[in-house]
Amino acid sequence: DRILNAVGRYFERSGAFDATLDCYGRSRTHPSRERRARILKRLEDPCGARQLAAKMGRSPRCAEELDFAGRFDRPRPVASHDTTEITLQGRTPPHIEAYAAACLAEQGAQVFHLENALPLGITGLAFWDVIFADVPGAFTNPFQTGPLDLFWPDFASTRADRIDARIAELEKPGVLERTLARTHREKLGVANRLVSWRHLDEAVLGTVIENIPSHALLALACHVIRWPYRTRTGFPDLTVIHDEGRYEFVEVKGPTDQLQPGQRVWLNSLAALGLPARVLRLKAC
Repeated sequence: DRILNAVGRYFERSGAFDATLDCYGRSRTHPSRERRARILKRLEDPCGARQLAAKMGRSPRCAEELDFAGRFDRPRPVASHDTTEITLQGRTPPHIEAYAAACLAEQGAQVFHLENALPLGITGLAFWDVIFADVPGAFTNPFQTGPLDLFWPDFASTRADRIDARIAELEKPGVLERTLARTHREKLGVANRLVSWRHLDEAVLGTVIENIPSHALLALACHVIRWPYRTRTGFPDLTVIHDEGRYEFVEVKGPTDQLQPGQRVWLNSLAALGLPARVLRLKAC
């Protein structure tokens, strides 16, 4: 698939669009369908382009496809994400996430720079047995850190019964918290593609469990386990815990930075889940 995309890109730059569409049509990985839609539009086939974009929206192969399908052939949308701006005094700091974290900490918040380690780690701990279930063809050697199809679109459908049963169990009062703590204790250091032990140590996990409601953590875990292929990147940079039980997820952007497709998809998903998230944009003075 990668070779087909590379050859397709070569033909596209050469203007050989029949060969381009043939290569992209054979590939099953991003950005093959996005490039096909753009080329069809360029070749004045807007109907074909829209149909392909709609298909991408119905069954996206990754976050980039889902984002593209929502924006393709539409007027440039006005940013709908909750955004806070901070005007910088002087030069842009080299590490804008650390700078933003310090600003939030000065306001009395606990700030953790976890990014994707939070939703993926919570999912890995909550669904450990599901992830490592003995599904035919998923494991071919004893050194795998996850099943071969972990980031394939049909991962969840292949394990639908197991996932539904685990969710039903985790929905019971206190079960999610106990499951996260127990799995962390028992599996600490064992390789799991979803769990970053360096980011999600015992102290951080304990703070997260204590301050973020279980329904919110379960919503994140359920979202990831159903669509791991489109949730593996793009989660907001900072997990912020305020006083009085408030929390939020904050994406930090510098003066010239723009939201990436995976980040837009995650912000939209968090809004749909009813979880607090915003963009913190640093502006040059």
